Amino acid sequence: MMQQNIGKRKEEHVPSEADPGPKSAGNPYDNQHVMSLKEFIEHPLAMELLHDGQSYQVLGITNQSYWSFAASMRACLLQDADLRSQAAALAAKSLQHYLHVGITDRLDESVSSLAAALDINVELPAASGASSPPAHENVSDASRGGELPSLGRSYRACVEKARRKNAGRRAKALRALGFHDNSRLTFSAATRARIPPSIIARIRELNTMDATLYAEGVRLLSDRITDQKQRKLFTPLPTTHPGLPALTLGDLKDEL
Repeated sequence: MMQQNIGKRKEEHVPSEADPGPKSAGNPYDNQHVMSLKEFIEHPLAMELLHDGQSYQVLGITNQSYWSFAASMRACLLQDADLRSQAAALAAKSLQHYLHVGITDRLDESVSSLAAALDINVELPAASGASSPPAHENVSDASRGGELPSLGRSYRACVEKARRKNAGRRAKALRALGFHDNSRLTFSAATRARIPPSIIARIRELNTMDATLYAEGVRLLSDRITDQKQRKLFTPLPTTHPGLPALTLGDLKDEL
């Protein structure tokens, strides 16, 4: 959807003269080159797949649902605030029966809690090291007599490698998304801070069920971790990997 929209606008917008070098295309959430955020959040596909999507998953009424009434149920929820509130409460209650609840923005704690629930000691050696480890890490392990990294260290190496890989792919994709006037899109925390409050309010309005579900998920995870710590089952994961430089806020600022 977004690629087709960008391609169409790119062909339609041909400036009278090209600029000498790359420049910012301005506000990436509201400019002539791409679908604005205001348009995007109201797009039928966004309505179908994104807004309150996690709650639809828990309730079993996504567009992939087995139930024939799923589509009409989603349509009703969009129109009826009271019904949406009842559905949100049902989704939150259903979440209480999950064996494990993880939170993306608390990924490390979620993984540690899951390991504790499965009686997995993250400080024990991993069956094998991280895939395709850097050469300097091989030397380091060899100097320790072939010692295998712990599960926690292997996890940290995988996470940091994945984040750097994704950051590289993202930067490459944005560099390739140039326009006739030599401008490029730049997404950042600074540009997100300029999104109008009215659009933020609309996004929140369209995701009230997911907000309720998230709050319940945070509560369940926090309670689980508190219990695991009291029973001395919870082991925090290492914050950095010895073989790799620590990720900084600068590395992650575009992920936030």
